[in-house]
Amino acid sequence: MSSSPPLLLYDGHCPLCARAVRGVLAANRARRWTFAPLGSAAAQSVRAVLRSVDSVVAVVDGAVYAESDAIIAVARTLPLPWRLLAGGAVLPRAWRDGLYRAVATRRRRWFPPTACDVPPAAARHRFLD
Repeated sequence: MSSSPPLLLYDGHCPLCARAVRGVLAANRARRWTFAPLGSAAAQSVRAVLRSVDSVVAVVDGAVYAESDAIIAVARTLPLPWRLLAGGAVLPRAWRDGLYRAVATRRRRWFPPTACDVPPAAARHRFLD
């Protein structure tokens, strides 16, 4: 068992990322994950390593996952049907990351910001600054 819970870093200004965080909150019955925006102090040490990532990063047992690997790392901890996303690991990383980047570059156009996303009160303790 890890000494610290897994950490999901996300773009705090991205509505698609906010939806993904809400989805993990809802699906993660074990309440293992903690969350922090990429611009937070909690994310700074990881951001120093992953300078170019601007959407989703997962830190699990000290390992840092970015892009499609981050999605797979999160999916592996969730129940069905979300765990099925981890099956994407059988695809070559270049394909997975290509699809990930295609969505990531268009996410703000497809999901325009509507309002400030505030974590639910019952889950605020799982969000780091």
